[in-house]
Amino acid sequence: MTNEMQLAQAAGLPMASQDFGHLQAANNQIGKPMGLKKIHRLLRGRYPLVITLGLLFGVAGALLGYLSQRPMFSSRSQVEIVPVIQNLSSYGGETMSSYGLFLESQVRVVESYEVIQRALDEDEWKDAGGARGSDAALAHFAGGLEVENIPNTAILKITYSDPDSKLAYAGAQSIMKAYREFFQDEDPMMFTNKLQELEKLRTKATNDLQTDEAQLTDLQKVFDTDDLTSYQSTHMQQLAQLANALENYKTQLDIDQRLVGAQGANGGDNAAAGATTRSSPLTEDQIAAYDGGTLARMRSERDQLEREIELANKDGYGDASPRVQRLHNELEVQNDEIGSYVQNFSQNYRLDAASGQFGLTSIKTEILSLKVRIEDLQKQYDHQKQLCADIGRNAAWIRQVKDGMQRAQSSLDNTNAEYERLISLRNLNGNNQMRLISAPIMSTDPSTDRRKAFGIIGFLGGAALPMLVVMLVGLVDNRFRYSDEANTDMGGVPLLGILPNLPDLLTDPTQAATAAHCVHQIRTILQITGQSTERRVFTLTSASPGDGKTSLTLALGLSFSASGSRTLLVDGDLIGGGLTARLNVTAEHGVLEAMASRDIMPFIRTTDVADLSFLPVGKAMGGYTGTISPAAVRRLVDEARKHFDVILIDTGPILGSIEASPVSVASDGVVLCVSRGQQRQVVDRALAHLHAIGARLAGVVFNRAQAHDFERSTNRLGLGSIPAGADGRRSEAIGPVARAVASSVRTTSGHEPGI
Repeated sequence: MTNEMQLAQAAGLPMASQDFGHLQAANNQIGKPMGLKKIHRLLRGRYPLVITLGLLFGVAGALLGYLSQRPMFSSRSQVEIVPVIQNLSSYGGETMSSYGLFLESQVRVVESYEVIQRALDEDEWKDAGGARGSDAALAHFAGGLEVENIPNTAILKITYSDPDSKLAYAGAQSIMKAYREFFQDEDPMMFTNKLQELEKLRTKATNDLQTDEAQLTDLQKVFDTDDLTSYQSTHMQQLAQLANALENYKTQLDIDQRLVGAQGANGGDNAAAGATTRSSPLTEDQIAAYDGGTLARMRSERDQLEREIELANKDGYGDASPRVQRLHNELEVQNDEIGSYVQNFSQNYRLDAASGQFGLTSIKTEILSLKVRIEDLQKQYDHQKQLCADIGRNAAWIRQVKDGMQRAQSSLDNTNAEYERLISLRNLNGNNQMRLISAPIMSTDPSTDRRKAFGIIGFLGGAALPMLVVMLVGLVDNRFRYSDEANTDMGGVPLLGILPNLPDLLTDPTQAATAAHCVHQIRTILQITGQSTERRVFTLTSASPGDGKTSLTLALGLSFSASGSRTLLVDGDLIGGGLTARLNVTAEHGVLEAMASRDIMPFIRTTDVADLSFLPVGKAMGGYTGTISPAAVRRLVDEARKHFDVILIDTGPILGSIEASPVSVASDGVVLCVSRGQQRQVVDRALAHLHAIGARLAGVVFNRAQAHDFERSTNRLGLGSIPAGADGRRSEAIGPVARAVASSVRTTSGHEPGI
């Protein structure tokens, strides 16, 4: 593997067979730094400051946290509340009901402001120097007081805490004493008013209960029960039966009325269809059995006509003979009369078998009977409906009375419980229900000491504050500060190399040699990436003025020519003309004239450097930028390819000059120069613009790099190849390129290559 291939691999660039566009597409998948990498980028170069300030602020925060807390001393006492009330009427005393609620109430009593005020007036608290006589003193004492009922016991634990151990002990003594004295104070109105009020409530609850019981007794006398559920269900069933019977009679009445009122053949058919709910249509035989012989006579006449037709047919008379036709007409008339008779008879009579005896019933007579039955059933239904409504109201009233009785009983039970509790309180001390188990003692060791914890929290908070501030500054200051940021923060565009930050007056030959070596490495990588694809035309541009693109163009031109390549430098910056000024060239004609004549050789100037030529900007400058077109630039580039191995075009900033875009598109690769301190947003816009116009990015050169950038880059590996020497011989070993770089990397250098 050659030295050039090793350099390409070390820089993360493609081999000779790869294309710049393929390289960009592959590297576009690389994202911006995230997570810990982004935090490292924000703190990078500022770690000593962050660590120093973090230690200072951490110590200050630890002191503040430690001093903000005071150790707390606690003094405790325990009191047992005996659940048995001693009296003279019962041996052994009476067990207190609702004892759990009573213990909870005692916790609230000890914590009440009335007992606390008594404690503040005790001699123990006064002698210890405790604050008193103000709301603040009450609130402070209440904040240090803690009272709890030990679960499943009759013991109250009373604790008082204070930063002063003497006040903690005095507070525990005074609150215990105040609690005992609270029930010894001879105040006849302390319980009397409450007991009288409870007595009134108990009397009212008793009266309400008795009233409800009397009302319920009256209702029981009416219905012989206080539960009307079954009684109401029976009457509702009877109401449903009456409603069903009434509906059946109304339905039959409607059927009979439609039978009687039907007229014509269609009406008779509809009436017969409706009557099928109680009887079947009458047949001729059924009518003949009950009509007194009329239908039998008509049927006999029909039979006689049928026999005459049969005899005529036997005698040889055909259907077309007048005699047979007359007999058929008479037979048809007779059938119509029989049908009309049967229909009229069926509309007025029905064969009734409901009573078990067959016979014809007159529908009109039945209609009158149904109306009478319906009227009687309607009266029974209305009466039963009213009775059910009365039963429902009485049932609801009974439920209301029972609910009232339950509420009255509940109110009476609650009132009796509260009454008994107050009686217990009144007799508490007299019956020796309160018993001191352990008296308060003075504590010498803190019960709670949070100074260390708050000191640690203060240290962590103070140490983190400078880091957060520096990160915030890093977020606001969004500039490129290190060379590898140009490689990781620009969407995968490769970093071709870095150039050192040189002093305004370059006199150190070692620095010049280092700069020349960096330029040689950039030139070598460009040669590797364009060897097989004949990429020989490079445009050098930047995001904004002052990034060193002109100096880089001149240095690369010297490097390419030193490597034996016929190199042409083109000053395409019509506004700045920096390359022409740097080479101190004065020419009437230049780039625009070469584009117009389509022959560049008459306008090219040679230099005193072998294989290095120059096409100046001429007198065109900025006023002629509108005359440049992409086609003209391509013609110029194609013509230059015929005579030179490498063409380097120096243009204005890609975001600020018109000519930079067509020149970038026409070239084989664009080298973007980014200097340390450049804004990221400006560089991102420049890259986006280059991608938008279809330019092929060869890579990025990071200018004005610091010494630590070289320690992390591949340039540091190659610096060892610079021959060592004394008295400037290292610069002489590099040759004329080192001297040229020394005079062209910075604008203020003293000597420029001659023409």
